[in-house]
Amino acid sequence: MKELKIETGKREYNLGGKVTVEFSPTDMDFVEKVIEAFQHGMRKQDDIEAEIKETDIDSIFEYARSRD
Repeated sequence: MKELKIETGKREYNLGGKVTVEFSPTDMDFVEKVIEAFQHGMRKQDDIEAEIKETDIDSIFEYARSRD
């Protein structure tokens, strides 16, 4: 029997041995969502850095435990 394969551009990735995801890295919606996620993470990091900027070392550890 003949086989017809159609290349969709999707790639499969294993994440830490726990889950496998499949996506098309050239899908603009996917790329946009990834960029938005990174931007959101950077904004959160900036907010945290602003919160602890004037904090002493002991308070930083307390703050880290409260965020954990």
